Parts: sequence; C-alpha cells; structure tokens
Amino acid sequence: MARGTFVAAIVLVVSLAGCEASSSSPSPHAASPGLTAVLADTLRIGSHDDAGTALTRVGGILPLPDGGVWVAQPQEQSIRVFNERGEPTFLVGGPGQGPGEFVSPGRMGWWGASRDTVWIRDDFARRLNLFDAEGAFVRAEPSIPVEVSDRAPVPGPEAIYADSMALGLARSQIGAGPLSIVRFRVGSAEPERTVATVDRTSTIQIRFGNEEMATGQHPMPDSPIVSFAGPEDRILIMDRATTRDGTRNGPDITILALTGHGDTLWSRRFAYQPTPVSDPEWDSLLGPRIESFQRFAELEGRLTSADAEEAYRASVLPPAHRPPVRSVHMDDSGRILLEWSRPPGAPGELWLLDPDGEPHMRIELEGEHEVLGFADPYVWMLETDEFEVPYLIRYRLAS
Repeated sequence: MARGTFVAAIVLVVSLAGCEASSSSPSPHAASPGLTAVLADTLRIGSHDDAGTALTRVGGILPLPDGGVWVAQPQEQSIRVFNERGEPTFLVGGPGQGPGEFVSPGRMGWWGASRDTVWIRDDFARRLNLFDAEGAFVRAEPSIPVEVSDRAPVPGPEAIYADSMALGLARSQIGAGPLSIVRFRVGSAEPERTVATVDRTSTIQIRFGNEEMATGQHPMPDSPIVSFAGPEDRILIMDRATTRDGTRNGPDITILALTGHGDTLWSRRFAYQPTPVSDPEWDSLLGPRIESFQRFAELEGRLTSADAEEAYRASVLPPAHRPPVRSVHMDDSGRILLEWSRPPGAPGELWLLDPDGEPHMRIELEGEHEVLGFADPYVWMLETDEFEVPYLIRYRLAS
C-alpha cells in the first residue's frame, strides 16, 4: 500500500551553508537593539455576534498602506476587506469556479510595486484571480504547475513582480526531502532558474520498523524560514537550527538576504542563549498529533493504536533545545520583524531590523498571539478568546 499523508500542511523553509556573518555577543537572545518600543492596540476586528465583523478561520492577510486589511476566509471561500477604522467595506470573490470566484483562496499579494492589483492563489482551481484595489475582478491567470527537475511542480507563486516574473517553492518528490526556490514567469510551466536549493525542512517521516507510514510536520520545527518581499524583489532566509556541527562558537541564528535572482545582499548572525524544552510541554505538543496519527493508522488498517503511538514517538524527536525564532516577516520596504520564541506563559519579544539587517528596535509582548503580517508601522496579530473566537488586532509601533 502506498505511503499516506495525514498532515497536509508543510512549512516551506530553506537551509543555509557557509554564510559570512557579523559578530554579536551572547545574551538571552543577542546584543539587544538600543531602542525599545511598545505596541499600541489601534484596531480589533472580530465579534461574537456581529456578522459584519465576525471572523471565521483566518487563512492569511494582506495589509493595506492606510492601515486597512484584506482577510482570507477559506471557510467562506472569499476575502473580506476592512478599512483603516475596521469597518467592513466589501467582499471579494465567493464560492464557485467561475471568474473571480474561489474554491480555496490562499496566498495573496500585490502584483508589482504599484499597489493597484491584488493577486490571490486558488490552488484547487489552478488559477490566480486578480482584483483591483477596490475589489473589482480584473482577470484570471492560469496557475500552471511549474516543472522542476527532481522536485514536485511549483503549485503557485509566493511573490509576483511587475514584469510577471514570480518566485515559488518546489517540494521534494519524496515529501521530507529538499525544496527549491524557483523563479518563473506567471502562466508558464518552465522555470527560469532555481534561485536557491533547499536542503532541510520541517517535514517528518513516520516509520514503523523499516516501513514509511506517513509524512507530517514537526511539532516544534527548528528548520530555516523563508520570507518574500514582492515589490522589492527580495528573499529573506533565516537559519534557526538548534544543532551545530562544531564549526561555530555557540548557537546562533543566521539571516541571509538575497535578490529574487539569488544574488547575496547581506548576511548577519546573532547569538542566543539556548533554553530547554520541558517534558510536559513536549508531551502537550505530541498528544493531539499522536491521536491524529492513530486515527489515520486506524483508517489505513495497518497499525494498532499502541503501535501507532510507538511509531510516532520513535520518529519525532524533540530539538536539542527550544528553536530560538518563532516567525519572521518582511514588509514591502525590506524591513524585518523577527519574533523570538518563548516558553508557554513567558513574555514575548520582537525585534525590528532595518532592510540591511541592523537591529533597530526591541518590543516586548504579553499574552498569546500569532503574528500574521507586518507593514511598518503596523503589526498584525491573531488572538483567540476563551471560546476560540478569532480576533485580528492591528498594533502600531511606538518608540
């Protein structure tokens, strides 16, 4: 029987080797930026009972220059748009397979630097829907899978430039193997070039004995993260590996900035103080994933519940210590928002880096948030209340 996949989502990441880097002195994270800032809560979108502002699962956002936002709602098969005051202004798309409709709206972004056209991926329909800034449908472009040697096809773009060139990610055919960052023209199945080779991902293989049973995502990945800034034609790659090969003095993160053609702009390195992952935290992460894999194994009819748990625990090992970085976001100007990881219940910390990677500002966080986007001076985060109702919050950086 063929290998199954019980977790469909894959974190798209890349690894680095041999980067020149600037030095920094070890501290809880690194040499902190001199300027400290706070986040001012300026807008909250969401509600228990107001249909106009209540959100379902948020699939992604596109911040607007004036502080408004486009919000992907996959369950509704549409995009909801809110102005700078948080008022719903219009709905983009809707269920269907016709022009301007969605089967499953996904990643979205600006087509080039003009900010007058928004593209939205619909991988199930294999097309890009294009809308103007007021939400009117412009046209549809075929999202033709881009064929890459020894890789699965690129399903769609991560960034698109004004000349219709795009960047996408090609996954390994075997699931847990390498990825590639690929440059191609929208509407073509032929890649222009492979910009970077991906050699380490967060994908895991669940094995029982010598047999591969399924692939999934590591519950606490320390694999590198890749971020795109479309209008600036820039790629940011962050290596946050928790293991070292002995060639470096202590753990650190390495940040590399490339052009969309693969030329190196700069690289920097920041040391951090590693912290352990507690057994209770690790068990809390494994619990629901083991249950999911047990249900998968039961449907497959190949493993008992006990064997499924044994296979998962033997295949998924904790990192050497807590991965130092939780997320990284880059805005259209190339400024970088780095979110350090933290134990449950501990205060969080963000760094704002200049486009050349120089630390500029430090921000402390309280409570649990998921950073969804960054468009200086605004940081967009997702929070859920005790009833699991999602709220999208816009914070403003204030020094």
